[in-house]
Amino acid sequence: MASSGAIVGIVTALVALGTAQLVAAVLAAPTSAPVDAVGAVSINHTPAPVKNFAISAFGSNDKTVLLWGIRGVLIVCAVIIGVLALRRLWYGMVGLAVFAVIGAAAALAQPHASASYALPTLVGAGISALALRSFCRLARSGQARTWVAWPPEETAARRPDPAGPSVGRSPLDASVSGRDALLAPDGAPAVPPSG
Repeated sequence: MASSGAIVGIVTALVALGTAQLVAAVLAAPTSAPVDAVGAVSINHTPAPVKNFAISAFGSNDKTVLLWGIRGVLIVCAVIIGVLALRRLWYGMVGLAVFAVIGAAAALAQPHASASYALPTLVGAGISALALRSFCRLARSGQARTWVAWPPEETAARRPDPAGPSVGRSPLDASVSGRDALLAPDGAPAVPPSG
């Protein structure tokens, strides 16, 4: 379940960020995209010693490193949200809501921001909430289908027989496979060779 939850969370995060980025591009306001907005707020509120260290360590790439760091944190949080959502969907929805509030607040904190700056985050959160619900449903149905098709106790009995196909064989057939040599193809006792 954990691996399914991780995939659900990561794909949901990609849907949210991709949608938000697209809406920000349509609005021609790149700093309204949640990752860029959070990055800008982080830079504006970072203490001077930390800024100086980042500049000395990464040079002109300091902002790029910061944005990728934010994306990394988002992916880790997305995995946690996905795992929780598979347990209880509303856990995942609460997680999405928290990140939507953070993203929208960061966008509205930008210089010259208008109310429309919250739109990319809100649209991304809405679409990702629908996606999360669908992905959780798919993951749960996939797990149920796998369990019904291959229960652990029957796995060994369903493995292909090296001597031929095992269609129609029951688990008991494996224990009496030695008798198969004494049976004719139709299941009747074979006639022992004379002489």
